[in-house]
Amino acid sequence: AVEYWEKHGAIKCTMCSEPVPEQSVFDSGDYRCIKAYTAATRQLACAVEALNEQQEAAKRAMADSAEAKQALVERMLSEIDTVLAAAAACPWCRAPFVPGEDGCLAVTCEACGGDFCGVCCRHNPSVHGRGATKSSTMVR
Repeated sequence: AVEYWEKHGAIKCTMCSEPVPEQSVFDSGDYRCIKAYTAATRQLACAVEALNEQQEAAKRAMADSAEAKQALVERMLSEIDTVLAAAAACPWCRAPFVPGEDGCLAVTCEACGGDFCGVCCRHNPSVHGRGATKSSTMVR
């Protein structure tokens, strides 16, 4: 009934299946036609209301799903930060880092500017004989 009404802008006649313009029903003055049309209109209104409720429920479910996915992503990123901070972190500010692609582990922390060795994670001005380079990528 809803699809027919959306397509034709009218209710379908139960006798001939043709669209029934509202004005023609009331212009006819036939009590049976008016009563049938009113009942069909009520059914259509109930169907539209049920459809709207289903669509709202689907939207809520999608929003809940998106929120759950976002919470999961945030929790995973937090856990990654925790693991990285425990494994490889600046000795000054504890910001996690990933060594640079050039293979040099002399690190200058992008978060606090501290120089340290990316192997032992200790401050060493000479960093095992080399000057510190910004060859690391801070995770945050």
